[in-house]
Amino acid sequence: GMHQCHERTVLLNLVFSLGAMANVAGGVVIGSLVDRLGPKRSFVVGGALTVVGSLTIAFVSIESHFAWPVAFVAYGLGGCFVHMPSFCLGNAFGPLKGVVMSCLV
Repeated sequence: GMHQCHERTVLLNLVFSLGAMANVAGGVVIGSLVDRLGPKRSFVVGGALTVVGSLTIAFVSIESHFAWPVAFVAYGLGGCFVHMPSFCLGNAFGPLKGVVMSCLV
């Protein structure tokens, strides 16, 4: 009933919060990894993490209390791996770098 709905809402909020925290907290570490790996490899890692998150959600039960947080942390880190290297794109536009970067952020 209503109690079960509230409980699921709280759990879903926790899962989303974990993914958001992984995205924000991972930024510092992932930024240094992007410097080492380069933007192309970072996009591949980000894409792979996003696929892992998607496949996890696709094949687990809605009742799984372990898989959903893992999936959203993978989404958060994958998004960070994709977003960080996108800042390199501005370098390709010379004097319009600021305009391009403002569109990305």
